[in-house]
Amino acid sequence: MNTTDYLQHLIQMLVALPKETEWVEFKENNANPEEIGEYLSAISNSAALAGKDHGYVVWGVRNGDHQIVGTTFRGSEEKVKGQEIENWLAVGLRPSINFKIHEGTVAGRQVVLFEIPAAAHTPVRFGDFEYIRVGSYKKKLRDHPEKERQLWTILSSSSFENEIAHGGALLADVIALLDHRSFFSLLGQQQPPTTEAIVQRFAEEDLLVPRNDGRFDIRNVAAILFARDLSAFSRLGRKAVRIVTYDGVGRTSALRERTEAAGYAAAFSATTRVHRYTDSSTRKSRAWPSN
Repeated sequence: MNTTDYLQHLIQMLVALPKETEWVEFKENNANPEEIGEYLSAISNSAALAGKDHGYVVWGVRNGDHQIVGTTFRGSEEKVKGQEIENWLAVGLRPSINFKIHEGTVAGRQVVLFEIPAAAHTPVRFGDFEYIRVGSYKKKLRDHPEKERQLWTILSSSSFENEIAHGGALLADVIALLDHRSFFSLLGQQQPPTTEAIVQRFAEEDLLVPRNDGRFDIRNVAAILFARDLSAFSRLGRKAVRIVTYDGVGRTSALRERTEAAGYAAAFSATTRVHRYTDSSTRKSRAWPSN
């Protein structure tokens, strides 16, 4: 499914909802940047509360009857204080969330859709406050202690490994991002002949989450183990393996240092090669995540 088809699919799915939900907001032309940031916080937290992987803010759909009416808002062109709105919003959100902006024409009308990952570990705030949706209204989370307690209960039971590192990956994206050869080598299995079968095996091991639109969400554990390049996953780049070679048996004099960009399992063979080389002398190597 290409980008255009993906947007079409999402819009048709959302407008078919019987009413606006706490994890979906419809707008026509309201482009107040502060309010958009607050909605990103509210939708992210509400999606987690509703057990959804993502929430959405959609411009170009009328709230009352979900008719596609078009919008003058342009998410990729708007600027705030000289910055692109996407970057400005990202700076104001804590913790950082990898929201995506989709734009295009649906039913002959211009629409803009923000795809927002659900909060993980801690509620998402914008500026000084966390927000939540109460029915179709955006509210400060602190003003609704029952929802705040419920959200914290949900977030505290989630695990880092099962969080989503990359959402909405196409089959080709999965192959480009994950080292499937290392995956099958470690399993001791022959690699299937088709891309579909390869990706299906990742999903069977619960490393990917299949979506209704034919795309996949890549879990953190898949990226940490099998990423071709961890920096392709914005939140995980700092967890790359750092390999340091020391002079002698202690750890006081470092001879050289390098960082393995690949995931831990994919980088393992490179790490063991370093050990086989350095163990023949008095030099020792150590490898650990860089952070």
